[in-house]
Amino acid sequence: ENLVKRRRTQFYNNDKYNKLMNRFKQQELKRIKTFHYIYKWQFSVVILFFLSIIFFLIGLYIYHESQEVVEVTIEYDSDSKYKIFEIPKEMKHPVYIYYKISNFYYNYKQFLADESHSIHDGRRCKHIKTLEDLYKFRCI
Repeated sequence: ENLVKRRRTQFYNNDKYNKLMNRFKQQELKRIKTFHYIYKWQFSVVILFFLSIIFFLIGLYIYHESQEVVEVTIEYDSDSKYKIFEIPKEMKHPVYIYYKISNFYYNYKQFLADESHSIHDGRRCKHIKTLEDLYKFRCI
């Protein structure tokens, strides 16, 4: 029993643990000396200067890449199934295509299938007694 207590105290010293936790809770841990250089204004200016140079270079790269974007708008109002168009600018490999459809509801069929026929046959909502009836006839 005494041997077990010795081994346990070697690995897990209650006094050291309690002191450490007390210092941690009271925020009295040993300070790291190099961390406090950040609080000096000269060190902060140097770090901010290097960060500004890095972000400036990233911004230049993004601006340069955005100037090479080719945008073409094609009206698709005719009855023909195919549309022929030309791109006025040379494009590098790979080419990505994005398209936009306007004045079109993507769930149009769902609205038609979900519609209640009792709304259109001339009847009025006189027999609504529960919330189920209200949902079923949708008269409001």
